[in-house]
Amino acid sequence: MAGTWVDFPDVRCRFTVETRSGVFVDEPDGPSLTVPVRRYRRLRGQVRIRSGLQPLVAPEDELVPLVTNLCFRAVVQVRTDEHVTVRYTDTYGLLRLDHEGSTIRISGDRVPDVRVDATKLLHSLVDCGSRFRAWLPGVSLDDDLDAISAALAEEEDQARRTLQPD
Repeated sequence: MAGTWVDFPDVRCRFTVETRSGVFVDEPDGPSLTVPVRRYRRLRGQVRIRSGLQPLVAPEDELVPLVTNLCFRAVVQVRTDEHVTVRYTDTYGLLRLDHEGSTIRISGDRVPDVRVDATKLLHSLVDCGSRFRAWLPGVSLDDDLDAISAALAEEEDQARRTLQPD
């Protein structure tokens, strides 16, 4: 019997911001956002990963490290290491990405176990991180925003270079 071609549905990644305990706003307008923290490093949220009818994967953590580690660093690492672990910074647990052929298996603490198209996931993660980086300066919080933005831009640049065809 001939091989069967499986076309995976698109993968969509979006960030959310926690505005109060357990309440998340999808990619909000920065200037009008009211958050319960004063510092970027305490800004919490999720990176929501959705593909077709599979369960939503929504790891939750402080947003700057989550975006840095999942949307940028994990993209670089999974291309070379095949297996990446993203540890949460403000709670116990981790998210794992395992490159399996043309798919990536996402599993870990407090997320469902799903498999999604690898190329679509990696591009969508970087695009999500890019939107977060562009959104961040519009939020009125304390911290060295210039340093945070520069670090995010450098991580994004490395991830985008990784995604370029050989």
